[in-house]
Amino acid sequence: MIISLAQLSFSNANIEQNFNKIIQNLDNFLDSDIIIFPELFLTGYLPLDLILRKEYKNIISFKIKELNQVIKQKKLSDKIFIIGSPFYQKDNIYNSAIILYKNKIYNYNKIFLPNYGVFDEKRYFKSGDKFIILKTKYNDNDLNKSLNLNLSILICEDIWVDFSPAYYLKSKYDISLFIVINSSPFEIRKIYLRQQIVRNIAKNCNSFVIYVNNL
Repeated sequence: MIISLAQLSFSNANIEQNFNKIIQNLDNFLDSDIIIFPELFLTGYLPLDLILRKEYKNIISFKIKELNQVIKQKKLSDKIFIIGSPFYQKDNIYNSAIILYKNKIYNYNKIFLPNYGVFDEKRYFKSGDKFIILKTKYNDNDLNKSLNLNLSILICEDIWVDFSPAYYLKSKYDISLFIVINSSPFEIRKIYLRQQIVRNIAKNCNSFVIYVNNL
């Protein structure tokens, strides 16, 4: 299985430019099985009051559908694309991972919203209350057979809380691979703490963890 981490920089509030960066990189993922972009990549982190505007909601929804069509036209629908974006549902806005797979659009809504330091997510987003489990297959050349693989997606703060949902997901669904998308700001020496958090989940869950941040 080939997993591509599109750990790119985004332009805050410039949806068109961020969208074009996704499109321009599609041909780099022809051999990939899973392609992952950072948290809120489509809008940039944090879009603040702009996401409250109706026209902002409309263009985000349009771009997600347009991206799904481009993926279909390029015959890449058998690949799993994961892209961070706001997700609108009724009167609620979520910090979401949008999953494009087999011509369908799924989403996972971030459950734990940080509201300390530079973070102000509770002002804009509603907490999600459901997990997403993707079932795929992995061709093991050493064993010469195809293995079932359960993967799940978490977003940033979801792995920083004392008891991460990762532990529940492992016990309930036997997750083999956790994909964590992030837009964490730079902070001196914090990279080591991030690595320790990810190592603990990987070790205690006996699972692989993919961590993608913005550049």
